[in-house]
Amino acid sequence: MKFTKILSDGNGGYNLFDKWTTGDDTFAKIFPILLALPIILFISLILPIIFWLIAPLSYVKENHENTYFGLMVSLLFFLDLWFGGLLWTVFHTTQNEGALYFFGALHIVFVLINILRLHMYKTSAGELPIVLTFIILVLSMYFGYDIFSSMAADMSSSTPCFWIEDFYNEEMLENIRTYKYKMK
Repeated sequence: MKFTKILSDGNGGYNLFDKWTTGDDTFAKIFPILLALPIILFISLILPIIFWLIAPLSYVKENHENTYFGLMVSLLFFLDLWFGGLLWTVFHTTQNEGALYFFGALHIVFVLINILRLHMYKTSAGELPIVLTFIILVLSMYFGYDIFSSMAADMSSSTPCFWIEDFYNEEMLENIRTYKYKMK
């Protein structure tokens, strides 16, 4: 689609708005983003680990920025968990609340380790070695999973956000109908 015509239309003017639309062009740009949305949501669940993996490849200043960015990603996850956002809706409509609480526990550990990393940056103790970071992560999840998971369950909203509520109620009603049909 052409947005403007720079050649004369033969009537003494330029039809600037002839066949003017954003429908096809907008759809061509937004459709790949909609297809990539599940991948983006999954990567956001493990993004602090990705930052930790690339930490040895980066300068110290970039590691500070990545640590702050990892904390912001965890904050966004917690906001989603507290208010019943998009990830909350995905896990609840598929009836995978246990996975949501696992990722909640994982983000709690992410926050604790990132705060420890920031503390070490501020006190000039240096970088927390990446091997030690992963050892702390594994040990924290192994020994403290029940505590962190129950904290995530306590943080979780019982209802979705207002702008997702209609979709969520329709999906859950359909799940109930499907379950009752299978039971017959």
